[in-house]
Amino acid sequence: MMERQITRVRAEKDLRSLAIQACSFSGEQAEKIHKVLIAEQGEIYVIARSAIEVAEEGALASLKALM
Repeated sequence: MMERQITRVRAEKDLRSLAIQACSFSGEQAEKIHKVLIAEQGEIYVIARSAIEVAEEGALASLKALM
């Protein structure tokens, strides 16, 4: 079962490579492939600085004491 997954992943990689090579002949095709790959990559999360909490005084020492 695992062997089929490895083959599937390799085929996906080969198809991506083929698509990227093919788009080198067409700027319009390159733009399409770029959009598809960016969409597949997914969102990159950016944490707002205001959402980051500052550690309480002595918190690091408390964590070290637990180890």
